[in-house]
Amino acid sequence: SYEIENKNISKNIKILMFADVHLSQISKKDLVAKIGNIVEKQKPDLILIAGDIIDTDTKLILHDYDKDFQKIKAPMGVYASVGNHEYYGGLDENIKYIKDKGINLLYEEGIETEEFYIVGRNYSFGKRKTIEELTKGNTNNKPVIVIDHSPKESQSFMESSSFLQVSGHTHNGQFFPYNLITKLMFKPDWGIWSENNSHVITTCGVGYWGIPIRFPSFAEVVEIN
Repeated sequence: SYEIENKNISKNIKILMFADVHLSQISKKDLVAKIGNIVEKQKPDLILIAGDIIDTDTKLILHDYDKDFQKIKAPMGVYASVGNHEYYGGLDENIKYIKDKGINLLYEEGIETEEFYIVGRNYSFGKRKTIEELTKGNTNNKPVIVIDHSPKESQSFMESSSFLQVSGHTHNGQFFPYNLITKLMFKPDWGIWSENNSHVITTCGVGYWGIPIRFPSFAEVVEIN
């Protein structure tokens, strides 16, 4: 749980954020239901999903999660970006699967909401648009939230003086000794980095990549107040 402030936010807002669900043939049947139970208990105003909802291909997902995703809802909406794993299968099919679950997936675009201007990034292996280019539509100068699967460009985000970036991707290494490697590669590889009025929060995720082992990393859903 994190508490951050912005003078342009008019009321207390609770955000739940998670990433790296990695729905695949090894995903447990109750994985999404567990997330939904947390949502029902915490009653967030807004939900953000920072990519890698799907591991590779929707055809490999063994369970039907439609009813479970119906519990993942919030008054101010549910917004997501893609991660690198959405590209490993059919990107269009993966995007359709996500949108069919009632999730507002933003792909290199921004949208003005009640309190924020929310931007969803793609996961590019090359050059991407700048934050400034992606927020040209923020004519009312609302606090900018960026959903960027990887924190690899967190320095550029900080230099943009935007409000909040939420990321995943690292799994906090998932298991030893990779947690030591992610610490060298990303800032923050897990946790929060704040400077002035800008913040980057990276979650270690809820699912698995490759094999179902997490140590010392653990599954988490992040609360941001």
